[in-house]
Amino acid sequence: MSERKISVAVIGAGISGLAAIKEFVNAGFEVTGFEKNESVAGLWAYSDDPKQRSVAWHTMINSSKYMVLTELNSTNASFVTAIFPCRKVFSTYFLSDCLEYPPFVSHVQLKEYCELYCDKFNLNPVIKLGHEVLEAEEVKPDTQWRLKTRSKEGTKVWLFDKVVVAIGRHQTPIWPNVQGFDKFKGTLIHSSRFVPQFREMTKVINVLNNSKTKLFWWWV
Repeated sequence: MSERKISVAVIGAGISGLAAIKEFVNAGFEVTGFEKNESVAGLWAYSDDPKQRSVAWHTMINSSKYMVLTELNSTNASFVTAIFPCRKVFSTYFLSDCLEYPPFVSHVQLKEYCELYCDKFNLNPVIKLGHEVLEAEEVKPDTQWRLKTRSKEGTKVWLFDKVVVAIGRHQTPIWPNVQGFDKFKGTLIHSSRFVPQFREMTKVINVLNNSKTKLFWWWV
């Protein structure tokens, strides 16, 4: 009689989620991946739906594909991995293997790369797209979890031995606490929700903060 496989739920099918799904499948676990959107790639799957967090409509990777997802003969590999964590995650299928891609890829190409990754390692059969995880409750300490999901078919309850959370860090926009925001009569837009329609605005724009998103606003 064969021993029952340990069941693992992976929440999120972005870069981290896909890597987790692949590794657990390879290790012999019974894996089910849940992705609330209708495609893999997480934030790299662009959407103008205000309820869905995604990259901006013209986002490009600001690190070369040869640096980000390629094995490097470095004496300081731990530093490289810390700066470019996905390099080591997808080391079994380098972004640089996609020879038709330019050195700095767009979000469209990175999403396609994630889809190619799923095809290469046959991950699609275990990933449930359009399934949002509403609840995750530990039923038995370290041995059983109950998940409640919602999809077009309705809600469903699942039981798993283990749960991996791979939903990323960029889910909720952070707004600065600026006095007078409530009195401002113009349009307040978080950089994560900049969509092509705003390019048609002929107004004066003031940008708060001084990080990569500010550079993006100046670029557009």
